[in-house]
Amino acid sequence: RVHGPWYDSAMAFVDSALVIDPERATAYETRGLLHRLAAMTPTGTERDSLNLQAAARDLQRATAIEPQRAESWLGLSLVHMLKGEPGAAAAAARHAIEQDAFLRDGEGMYFAVFAAALLADDTEDALRWCRQGRLVYPGDVR
Repeated sequence: RVHGPWYDSAMAFVDSALVIDPERATAYETRGLLHRLAAMTPTGTERDSLNLQAAARDLQRATAIEPQRAESWLGLSLVHMLKGEPGAAAAAARHAIEQDAFLRDGEGMYFAVFAAALLADDTEDALRWCRQGRLVYPGDVR
């Protein structure tokens, strides 16, 4: 279970940051990533769905405030994957790549957009992203 003192403290910290500055994209991104982390540790209850919804809402808000936030776009892509929305996942991953093709987890980002295209039964797009990922990260065997 992800919830615990560290999670509660992190959420309280982010919530207080948003009280001070309700337009702080980094706070929305952080809270969205915390909600996504909680959703990826399923409880089998409605809370899982609520965490995914909250993660999507916060990450969308972060990208609305600062559209160049590649990490927010990548997080949103993963949330869409968890929600079973491969088209939206692929679109968000493409935004992440457009903002920063060499993101800290760039290899994962290319894999996410490739996988989302496969899940959406778009093999042509999947092959395109596979080729692009191999060009940018030739040492990654995914």
